[in-house]
Amino acid sequence: MEASVRIFKKLADREKFITKLLTCTSRDNKSMMERVVKLSEEVGELSTAVLNTEKVSSCQYKEGISEEDIALEAIDVILVAASILVHLESNEKNVITML
Repeated sequence: MEASVRIFKKLADREKFITKLLTCTSRDNKSMMERVVKLSEEVGELSTAVLNTEKVSSCQYKEGISEEDIALEAIDVILVAASILVHLESNEKNVITML
C-alpha cells in the first residue's frame, strides 16, 4: 500500500486540492444519479482489481494487476465520491472541513 501513501502525499495541500476539485466539478454537468452510477462503476473496477490480485477463483480477468493498480482505483473512487460531496456542498470551507 505504499503506492497509495505516495499518491496521497502529492495531495498534501488539501485546500489546493479542494479548490481544483470544486473547479472541475463545477464544469461537470452530470446529475446526482449520473455521479452515483459513476461511483458504482469505479467501485466495481476497484473490486475487480482486488479480486484479481487475490487470485479469487473465476475472477482473474486481467494478468499483472498490482497493489499500485488497486491504489489508483481507490483514488478514482475517492475522487468521484468527493465530486458528489462538492456537488452537494459548494461552499469551499465546508468541503475542506468535511474532508
